[in-house]
Amino acid sequence: MKTRELQIHTSSQAWPLGLCCTHRRNAVLRGGPLMALITQIPKNSHEEYRVSRNDFQGHDLINIRVFFTSKDGEMLPGKQGVAFKAELLPEFIDALSKAEVA
Repeated sequence: MKTRELQIHTSSQAWPLGLCCTHRRNAVLRGGPLMALITQIPKNSHEEYRVSRNDFQGHDLINIRVFFTSKDGEMLPGKQGVAFKAELLPEFIDALSKAEVA
């Protein structure tokens, strides 16, 4: 089975899509790819949004991802999120500003 990669990490590694939370947790514990955190925004009592800016394979990326609390109480990356080139940030800011007043 062919897997795609999420382009959100600072190292040359990436999380294959469809990787279950146990495998992501194990990768984090092994010192797997980490994100340079900008801010955390609570989503609910057991999830949060994390915003980061990273370089991945020469691309400057903005990443917004949902992290969840594991059974062990550790925050782990979930499947939900978006990554885009930092050069598009002004367009995203403009779109979010329009959404705020809509």
